[in-house]
Amino acid sequence: MLKEPGTERLFVQLFDDQPDAVVWYLPIFDAGAPRDRVIDFEVQYANEAAIRFLGAKTTDVRGKSLRNMPWLDEATVSVIFTQCLDVWNTGDTVESTYYNAGFDRYFNVQRRKVENGVLSITRDRTDEHSSELQARLDRDLLSSILNASINGLYAVEAVRDDEHKIIDFRFLTCNQKLLQVLGKREQEVIGKSYHSILPHSKENGMFDMKCRVIETGEPIEQEFYYKGSGVDGWFQISIAPLGKNGVVETFTDITESRRHKEILARSADQFRTVVNTSKAGMFTLLPVADDTGEVIDFRFGIVNQAVASYIGQTAEILTGALASVYFPAYTTNGLFDIYKDNFVSGKPYNFDFHYEDGYDVFFNIDVVNVGDQVLVT
Repeated sequence: MLKEPGTERLFVQLFDDQPDAVVWYLPIFDAGAPRDRVIDFEVQYANEAAIRFLGAKTTDVRGKSLRNMPWLDEATVSVIFTQCLDVWNTGDTVESTYYNAGFDRYFNVQRRKVENGVLSITRDRTDEHSSELQARLDRDLLSSILNASINGLYAVEAVRDDEHKIIDFRFLTCNQKLLQVLGKREQEVIGKSYHSILPHSKENGMFDMKCRVIETGEPIEQEFYYKGSGVDGWFQISIAPLGKNGVVETFTDITESRRHKEILARSADQFRTVVNTSKAGMFTLLPVADDTGEVIDFRFGIVNQAVASYIGQTAEILTGALASVYFPAYTTNGLFDIYKDNFVSGKPYNFDFHYEDGYDVFFNIDVVNVGDQVLVT
């Protein structure tokens, strides 16, 4: 029983109706040793929550020494004794969360020196621990999924002024691809201002695009050139709403493919310039096949004006047209067969040819295969 009636009444008033298990221990000293040698602790008070948890009766628990409690396994007794002894000797408060194998539960325990004993308050945190563990697993899974993506991804939420106008964004999450592009660590990005990480986004329109997505709820997808903050490249971006106050952006670095396209475009322009300034007729033919895959005609691909002038047309009109429409005799005078053989076998041809169908012209013709087309000059 409690030694002081006043202390007993205080404990009862404070803790009897508390949902947490509350126990007050008094030290038991070694009778044959100096008084400061504690060999056990005796339960002087246990509230109803502690009694119910042990599955015992109040009269069985109060006055019972810790080491002689039949409801606790040896490991649990050892933990309680060690912590109570530490509190008793140092006067420091101890708080810890641990897994108790005997009860198969997670507990948060606070122990402090009160009066001439140690007050222990234990809260069952099993449900909270399970929720936290699941949340951590969910975060780890999300992180794994994000970082497995070859695309960059990040989410931001809007920061608004007193007039509810969006003035900035705050990073909520991101994957490793974004960190690689920025050359930063996760802790340097998450929770930070969007403008502080990408200060050029206001002037280049990226910030305004995100604001527009939030305001309209309509996603945006386009190619975008970004230069600044150590970033210099083309990106395929997709911005979608995240709730009512944020956006998620995914991006793919297309700098190399974009530059490759630009090189090809310049090469094509140069080729067209060469073709169109050449006095010799030049054109490419693309095969037209029937349902069985048999080539039955060709369409004009690139055509220079020298060819078009022979039949009083422009190169633009001939491009994409069937060769048989403008040169119907080619299907029977042997030219189609030569073009077809070149396309199928890749065999080059050079020959003189007299074209007479509506025309009376002698040509020296070169036919070469250029991948999926036939080049004729």
